[in-house]
Amino acid sequence: MTIPLRVQPGIGEGFASYLRRVAHTLGTSPRMLAIDLDLTCGETTGLLLGPDTTHRIAERLCLRPDDLDDLQLARWHQVVLDLRLLGHRQRLQRPWIDYLNTRYCPWCLHENGYWRLEWRLPWICTCDEHEIWLHDHCPHCNKLQRDDAWEAHPTPPRNCLACAESLITTPTTEAPPDARRRTYAAQGLLAAEDSHIAGYETDPATTVKGWRQSVAIHRTLQRHNQRDPVEHWTAPDADHALEQAWPLIDAPDPATAAAVVRRWMLGYQKPWPFTQADVSKFIGPLRHALDDVRAVWGTRHH
Repeated sequence: MTIPLRVQPGIGEGFASYLRRVAHTLGTSPRMLAIDLDLTCGETTGLLLGPDTTHRIAERLCLRPDDLDDLQLARWHQVVLDLRLLGHRQRLQRPWIDYLNTRYCPWCLHENGYWRLEWRLPWICTCDEHEIWLHDHCPHCNKLQRDDAWEAHPTPPRNCLACAESLITTPTTEAPPDARRRTYAAQGLLAAEDSHIAGYETDPATTVKGWRQSVAIHRTLQRHNQRDPVEHWTAPDADHALEQAWPLIDAPDPATAAAVVRRWMLGYQKPWPFTQADVSKFIGPLRHALDDVRAVWGTRHH
């Protein structure tokens, strides 16, 4: 089956969002469209399509294969995503991406009618165009939003999949400049721009991993419960965690990074909390900072 009309993908749009818009245009449900296109539930998540499937679906949707590739999370393969983890869903999810849930900007949905792929990243917390916090939940039913093209009901793309109410009237709040700058930094990683962490130049994939690890270090030294997955924090909560770790992340040199950890340790007032096995899991720049501090702090007891 070839779709009898061509729906133009939006800039930065995700595959599931695109399928929802095509289905809405045709007056059918996303699931029926996916079945007609011979797609499985797993293939509608927008993670990765095989080359044969990409060419087949692109032809049916009247798109170029490159257009379809741009709708997939695989566009960031070897930038901030390692597709070798595809066989381990939880291992893939935890480092950087929400496998299914997504944030959204009500104003973008109102103006463009589609969901951006980057909204599924935990550190994309603000809308760069409208300078507001992104939202995670529907204001009507309070359900987390999903980027899902396996929905059996023909829900308009601007509406919540759970309750079918419109999301474009969600109350918005202006995001502070520092939060917007952190989102810009995350977008720079997606664009494979040069990056650094703890005073060292690193590649974007290492930096993303270091962001998460820096948050974990800070939360350990603040005695927070670390069991809550970052992917399910609201945008302000996720940015707040990043803000607290930012002095370590954005340290201009290794000595400053070590000084940041020492300052955090002063508030910890306990013996050194990281075992050698713990430290070995951190990226190199963070290992160096921790080793520098441990050389002084490791034998202290309170």
